Amino acid sequence: MKNIRFFSAIILCFALGLSISFGQVSFKSGFVIKQNNDTIYGEIQDLNEREKALKCVFKSNGEENEFSPGDIKGYKITDGNLYESHLVTIDDEERTIFLLALVFEPMLPTVI
Repeated sequence: MKNIRFFSAIILCFALGLSISFGQVSFKSGFVIKQNNDTIYGEIQDLNEREKALKCVFKSNGEENEFSPGDIKGYKITDGNLYESHLVTIDDEERTIFLLALVFEPMLPTVI
C-alpha cells in the first residue's frame, strides 16, 4: 500500500511540474512605436503568430501593458521580426491588425 501511495505522489509531482513549466510566459527585449513615432524600449511577450497579429504585450519598468493594433504603429522584438499596424479587409470586413513587415521602412528608429 505504501508503494502505491509513493508512486502516486511521484506521478502527481511530475504532472504538476509539467503543467507549471508549460505555463511560463516568455518576454524578449524589444520596443514599441507609438502613434506619434516615439519609441519605448522594454520587453515584449513572445506570443504565437496568431496572437502577434492581434496584440502586443509590453513590459517596461515593471509595468505591463497590452496594445492593440490601433494603439501603436508597430513593435519589434530585438533580433526578431517587426510587426506594423495596418488596416486590412478580411471577408468584406475592415480590421486593423499587426502584419509582419517583410521590408523595413524608415519607421524603425536609428540606432547609433
